[in-house]
Amino acid sequence: MAYSTSNPPWLVTKAIGSTAGAPGRACWQYASTHVQAVAAATGFFTDGKDLGMTLGDSVYVIGSNTTTGGLGPMSIHIVSAVTSTGVGLSSGLLVSSAS
Repeated sequence: MAYSTSNPPWLVTKAIGSTAGAPGRACWQYASTHVQAVAAATGFFTDGKDLGMTLGDSVYVIGSNTTTGGLGPMSIHIVSAVTSTGVGLSSGLLVSSAS
């Protein structure tokens, strides 16, 4: 399943006084049916650069289970690459596999 720009990650918080280009200063959240490995694929967020994602930002990926209407797994990633074609995330740490 491919990423859709109609369901983008959203900025949760940004450090006060942070400057452009300062790594790791923002926290993002993304919720979808995508699993940890899919969201961590190179260039998955095709509009991540345009949204303002920068190297070192943290991204919480929260899965949803459309079959049961419940929450799926949650993982935490770090933005590891920002290019003109997309943003890449680290492989991530699985925090919860709740169903």
